[in-house]
Amino acid sequence: MIPTTASKAIPGPAGLPFLGNLLDVEQDILSFLQQVATYGDVAKLTFFNRQITLVNHPDLIQQVLIKDNDAFEKDAGSKLLAKYVLGKGLLTSEGEEHKKMRKISSPAFNRQRILSYGKIMADATEHHIASWRDASRIDMHREMMALTSAIVAKALFNMDVGEKVDAIGEALEKVMRIVEVIRLPLSDLSMALPLPPTVAIKSGIATLDKIIYETIDEHLADSEDRGDLLSMMIVARKEAGIDPKTARKQLRDEAMTLFLAGHETTANALTWTFYLLSQNPAAYDLLQAEAKEVLGNRTATTDDIAQLTYTRQVVAESMRLYPPAWVIGRTVMRDYELGGYWIPKGSELWLSQYVTHRDGRWFDRPTEFHPERWKDEETEKRPKYSYFPFSAGVRNCIGEQFAWQEAILLLATISRSWRVSLSPGFKVVPLPQVTLRPKDGMKMVLRSELTP
Repeated sequence: MIPTTASKAIPGPAGLPFLGNLLDVEQDILSFLQQVATYGDVAKLTFFNRQITLVNHPDLIQQVLIKDNDAFEKDAGSKLLAKYVLGKGLLTSEGEEHKKMRKISSPAFNRQRILSYGKIMADATEHHIASWRDASRIDMHREMMALTSAIVAKALFNMDVGEKVDAIGEALEKVMRIVEVIRLPLSDLSMALPLPPTVAIKSGIATLDKIIYETIDEHLADSEDRGDLLSMMIVARKEAGIDPKTARKQLRDEAMTLFLAGHETTANALTWTFYLLSQNPAAYDLLQAEAKEVLGNRTATTDDIAQLTYTRQVVAESMRLYPPAWVIGRTVMRDYELGGYWIPKGSELWLSQYVTHRDGRWFDRPTEFHPERWKDEETEKRPKYSYFPFSAGVRNCIGEQFAWQEAILLLATISRSWRVSLSPGFKVVPLPQVTLRPKDGMKMVLRSELTP
C-alpha cells in the first residue's frame, strides 16, 4: 500500500522513448545532473530501462547515508566495478563482510599509524620534485598520479613501484573506461563482448593484478611482519586459523581496492587544486606565503599540519568544486519514502557531491574558488551534509585522514618551491569516470620559487 503522502510522481526532465535522457548524460553528465537538480531535492533521470533518483538536500543525504543506511546497498555500477575490477574489497563489500574487512584494515589507519606515514609522504614529494626544471612543461595529473602511487605503495604495502609507475598509470587509464560499459544496457553481458572499452579494461586489470600478486607473494614468502597493511591482513588471517596462501584472491581484492582508492582520489584532488590555484593568483599568493613561512627550507613534517590552516582550506575548496568522488550510487532494498516521494524496492539513488557542493543554497557564489569559506565560523553556518567528499556514515572513506594529511603535506611542500601556470591554449575538461579526472591531463608550466 503506497502512503498517500508519497504517491506523487518524481519530477524530472522529459526523455526520448527507450533512450530516456541518455543523450544528455553522454554529452555532459555533470551539467545535466545540475539541470536535473533544478526539478527538486528529489528528482529523476532515465536512460534505457533504468530510472535514477537524484537526491540533492543535505537532510535527505544524511537520511540515506546515516539514519537509514541499512535500507540501501551499493548500486549496479558499483557491483560491476566489484565483479570485474576490485573484487570483494572494503569499498564494494556489504553488511557483515564489510564490517569484518573494515575491522581488519582499521589499525593501518589509526591516528598514530597515519602520522607515521608523514615522513614517507614528505620524503617522496621532495624526491619527486627534485627532477623538475624551471620553465619546463609537465602534465600535472600524470605527476600527481606517479607521486601518490609511490606513496600509497610504500606506506600501505612496503612496495617500491619504481619503474612500474608508467605501467600503473596506463593500466588505470584503461580500467577507468568501465564507466562506458556501466552506462550500456545489459552492461554485465557487455563485459563478455570484445568491445573496445572491455578489451582495454581487461588489459588494465591484468597489468594491475600482476603487480599486486607479486607484492602479495613477496609478503607470503617472508614470515617477517613488515608493519604495513598487507602484513596486517596476512597476520589477521593466520590468527583466525586461515592459511593466507589459500586467501590470495581475497588479499588481492583488498589490496587492489586500497591501492586504487588510496592514490587515484588524492592525485585527482591535487591536480584540480593546482588548476584552481593557477586561475586564482591571490589565493595562490596566500598559499605560498604560508608554505614558505611554516616550512622555510626544511622538509615538512606532520607537526606542521596544524599551522597550515590556509593550505587545508585550499584543499577543502578544491574538493568542493571538483570532488574526486563525484557521485555515490545506492540501490533501495525495500519500498522507501524519501522527501515525500515513494521509492520502490530495487530503484537506484544517486547522491552527487558535484551537484550538492555547487548548490547556491549552501554556498554563496558556488562556482567561485574561495578557500576562506572553510574558516570554522563559516563552516558552522552550513548544513553538515552539504559537503561530503569522503561520503559519510558506516561507509565513509577509511582513508580520509590519510588523504587529508597527504594532500596538505604534498601541496605545501610543492608550493614552497614551485609555482605552476596552465599551459597557454590548453583546454581543461572534467571527465567523470569512476573518479573525476581531467580529460586530457593537466598541462602546466613550472616556475621555480627557490631562492638562488
